[in-house]
Amino acid sequence: MRDNLPEYFNCMHAEIPCLFRRYCERCPASWSPRICPCLSIGATDYRLLSRLAYQALSRDFDIAAELIEKLERPCVLPDDQVPPDVVKIGSIVTCEVEDGPCRTFSLVYPDDVDAEKGRISVLTPVGVALLGLRPGQAVEWFSRDGQRNHLMVVRVEDDVKDELAL
Repeated sequence: MRDNLPEYFNCMHAEIPCLFRRYCERCPASWSPRICPCLSIGATDYRLLSRLAYQALSRDFDIAAELIEKLERPCVLPDDQVPPDVVKIGSIVTCEVEDGPCRTFSLVYPDDVDAEKGRISVLTPVGVALLGLRPGQAVEWFSRDGQRNHLMVVRVEDDVKDELAL
C-alpha cells in the first residue's frame, strides 16, 4: 500500500503513510518527507498531555490550542512500544537551529521547567513543535512574538522521567 502513494504522502520515519499534507492547508508547498508531522505518542503521555492542554486553554490559549491540534492526529502506542528516538516528555533533545549552534534540552511538563538545567515546557511553542519528532525531521514553529523559526532534530536520548517529579 505504501509504495502506491505519491512520495509526499510517505513518511520516512513511520510505519504508516503520512496523510497530513492532504488535509492541512498550512502544509508548505516545499514539503518533503523530512518534514513530517506524524506523531507517535505513548498512551500515558497522550492522556496527560490531553488533560494538560484542555486545562491550559484558559491561561495560554494559543499554545494549548496548538497542542490540542497536534494531539488530534497521533498514533497512540502502548508506552513500551514508543520508539526511544521519538521526542516525548522527558526526552533529551539535540536540535540544529537556524542561524545558531546546536542546542540540547529536555522536554518536560510545566511544573518541571528549569532553565538552568535545560528543561523546557511542552507548553511552549518549541515544545509543542518538537513533540513526536525523530532525528532527521525538521519543523517550522512560531515564537510568541510571531517570529518564524526552523529547527531539525539531530539526536533524541533516553528520557529522564525517572528524575522528574511527575
